Amino acid sequence: MKSPIDGGGLRIWLPAVRSGSGADRFTERLAEGLRARGLDPVIDWFALADELRPWRLSLAAPPPGTALIHCNSWHGLWFRHEGLPLVATIHHAGYSPEVTALRTPLRRAYHLGAIRRFERRLYRRTQAVVAVSRYAARSAQRWGGAADVRVIPNGVDVERFSPSPEALPPGGPFRLLFVGNATHGKGADLLEGIARALGPGFELRFTSGKGRAVRQLGPNMTDLGTLHGDALLDAYRWCEALLLPTRAEACPYAVLEAMAVGRPVVASDNTALPELVAHGETGWLCPTADVGALADACRRLAADRRRAAAMGSEARRRACESFRQELCVERYADLYAEVLAAHRRRQSQS
Repeated sequence: MKSPIDGGGLRIWLPAVRSGSGADRFTERLAEGLRARGLDPVIDWFALADELRPWRLSLAAPPPGTALIHCNSWHGLWFRHEGLPLVATIHHAGYSPEVTALRTPLRRAYHLGAIRRFERRLYRRTQAVVAVSRYAARSAQRWGGAADVRVIPNGVDVERFSPSPEALPPGGPFRLLFVGNATHGKGADLLEGIARALGPGFELRFTSGKGRAVRQLGPNMTDLGTLHGDALLDAYRWCEALLLPTRAEACPYAVLEAMAVGRPVVASDNTALPELVAHGETGWLCPTADVGALADACRRLAADRRRAAAMGSEARRRACESFRQELCVERYADLYAEVLAAHRRRQSQS
C-alpha cells in the first residue's frame, strides 16, 4: 500500500548509537526499506561510548533538508532539534521487575536512573512513540512514564530468509541452533545443561557474539562465533529448530528469521515471546530457565520430525503474514506521513 510520502525523496534522519544489538539491524533494514519506497533515509552512527557522554550526541546536527528525525528511545532526547518532528522507537524489554532483576546492580541503577529519566523526558517532547512489541509498550506505559505508545513489530526479509531449496537430510542427530550474543539475558548459560540433557542424539550449534556465558562445551556443541550475511542464513537452513532460552526479549530478530526460514522455535514463555511463537503451532514455549522443560520440548520435535517440519511451515506462513519487512516499513511510512501532516498544521496555526 502506497503512503502519502512515498516517492517524494523525503529526508529522514536516523541517528543511532551502534550497540551490536538488534537495534542496529532495525536501523539498517528500515533505511533500506524506506529507500526502496523513494524516501531519503540518512543514518549517522555514533560510538557506544557516547551513550555514557550524551552531551556529545546533542552536538550532532541533522543533515540539510531533514524533514523528520527517527531514533532509539534511549538516545532520542539528545537528538531533538527545534522545528523538526521526532519519532522514537522502544527496542528494549522495559523496566518491569522481571527484566530489571536480570541486570547487575550497576546496570540496574544506570537503566532505572539515567536511561529511564532520559526516556521520560523524551516522551513528553516527541511526536510519536513506537514499541516493537505489545509487551514493550505495556512496560513503557506502566513503568517508563509513556502515555500513548503504538506497536510496530520488527520485520524480516522473507525473500532473503527463506527455506532452503534442498530438503533437510533424513536421520542423524536432531539439529538445534542458538542465535544471539551468548549472554545470561539470552539464556546462553543454559545451553550446556540443555545439550547435556539431550545427549548424542542432538547437535547444538550456537553463536557467541559478544557474550561469554557458555563456559563449557559439551561433546554435541559447536561455537560458531559471530555470523553475518550468508553464513547466518546457512545456519538457519542447517538447523531443524531454533533454541532460544532467553530471559527477556522485546522482539528478537532470531525468532523472526528462523520462522521465515521455516523452522519451529523452542523458547521461553516470557516477555514478548508469546507474541511471536504460537505455542504448539509454530514451536514450544517453556518456563523461563527450566532446562528440563526446554530439553523435553526439543525431544518432542525430534520424536516427530514430520510434525516439526509442519510447525516450521506454519512458522513461515506466520512470518510472511504478520512480520514481513515491507509491512514494518509501510507502517512507519504511514506514521511519518501522519506526524508530518500534524506538524504542518501546527506550523500553519502558529
